Order: sequence, then C-alpha cells, then structure tokens
Amino acid sequence: MNILFTCHYNFNINAGAAGVTWRLGQEYQQLGHNVEYYSLDSLPNPLHPLVKVAAFPEFVASRIASLEQQQGLDVVDASTGDGWVWAAFRHKAWNRPLMIAALSWTGAY
Repeated sequence: MNILFTCHYNFNINAGAAGVTWRLGQEYQQLGHNVEYYSLDSLPNPLHPLVKVAAFPEFVASRIASLEQQQGLDVVDASTGDGWVWAAFRHKAWNRPLMIAALSWTGAY
C-alpha cells in the first residue's frame, strides 16, 4: 500500500504532531507499506513561513495528484485543513485514494 502522511508543521520527529505522524508511518513501514511524509519542510525554502502555512493545502493537493500519477496512492492521512483542496475536487472520483482526516484544533474557546 502507498500511504501519504501530511503534517502542517516543520517535520521534527521529536516534537508533537510531527513525531506522532512519523511514528505511525514507521509502524506502517514495518508492515511492508510504502510511506511518504509531506510537511512544511517539503515546500520551497524561499517562501515566508506564513505563506507556507497559508498555501499548504494547495501544495498538498498538488503532491497528491503527482503521487497518483507517478506510483499510485492508496491512503492519504491528513488533517481536514491540509486536505480540503484536494478533497473538494476529487470527492466524486470513484478510484481516489482513501482519505483519513482528523479535525485540526488550533485553540480553545
């Protein structure tokens, strides 16, 4: 199975969401699956950090489309904020990858 994990943070495997994402991916790799990670670190360096955050969903959509064409993609694990652009345009396609989405929570009320 080909799995893409997205993480809208810098990919520090010793911290929070990135660490959990990395650990989950490691478990899938041990089971024989192909795993790729896509994070803010995957975006071009010249971009301002705030631009990276704002544009991340579009970059994710582009990366998913690219992986679908290159090698096939079975599962996308992304927060709803990361994957919404791709999902909005691919929701009716019958052969799309399975998307596992978690709600993003960025603060308290």
